[in-house]
Amino acid sequence: IVDSSVKYNSKLLKDNINSLIIRYPFIKVITIGYSVLGALFIVSRFGTGPKEVFYCGTTHANEWITSTLLMTFLE
Repeated sequence: IVDSSVKYNSKLLKDNINSLIIRYPFIKVITIGYSVLGALFIVSRFGTGPKEVFYCGTTHANEWITSTLLMTFLE
């Protein structure tokens, strides 16, 4: 689903997330807020167990590669 050979953008991210939650129904996605430009801040959650790990990507506007990396990992 996630094509790591293309430059990521918010539309592709949304499309990939929607495809992933259809294929893997155990993935949960929630919106935790919005940027000043109205872009969604989303969190995906999967798995169970006593330990939790948080991965964060695209902290700044031009860091699209971290979104691709995290989405590839999620898939």
